[in-house]
Amino acid sequence: MNFPPSKILVLAAFCVVTAQPGRADSSAPAPVSASAENTALAPLPAPVQPPAAAPAPTADMSSLAVGVGYPDLRLRFGLGPHWSLEAKGAFAQGLQIYSGRVSWDFGHVGPLRALLGAECGWAKFDGLDSISGNGVYGEGFAGLEYPFARRLRLTVDVGPAWLQASAQDHSLSTVDVIFNTALYFYLF
Repeated sequence: MNFPPSKILVLAAFCVVTAQPGRADSSAPAPVSASAENTALAPLPAPVQPPAAAPAPTADMSSLAVGVGYPDLRLRFGLGPHWSLEAKGAFAQGLQIYSGRVSWDFGHVGPLRALLGAECGWAKFDGLDSISGNGVYGEGFAGLEYPFARRLRLTVDVGPAWLQASAQDHSLSTVDVIFNTALYFYLF
């Protein structure tokens, strides 16, 4: 339907007069304006979406790493955000040590990660001061790990170690302090 402009003005004036504030007659139509018609037909704005949740941080110790110490090689398996297991083999002239380590990441101080852990293993020596034999040992340690690159971390730990060794007809039991350093490359 096409209405002449004069009828549209009369209709608009009627709507304004009948829909005055404070009037008890609620059956009167609301005023219509040209801008109201345009906004009524405009598309609704998209609903506001909450910001996307940030991706969960990757757990520092839940990955696989290869480590090189002096004079050892290590393979670290992350068990979750705070625990890891390691297989360690140390080799020197006349000495072989195979051990397992478990470590717990109990806190952070800036970029440093604080660790507590334990290690136990088996040692074989041959030709050390003309003595050959084997032994077992255990160690408790506390340490720090520093990530100086995305996949490279330096670990330093220290702790008391107990060694029980036997050779031919001799046995030795001792406690000493062990200082370990290793450079880890995280594969994942």
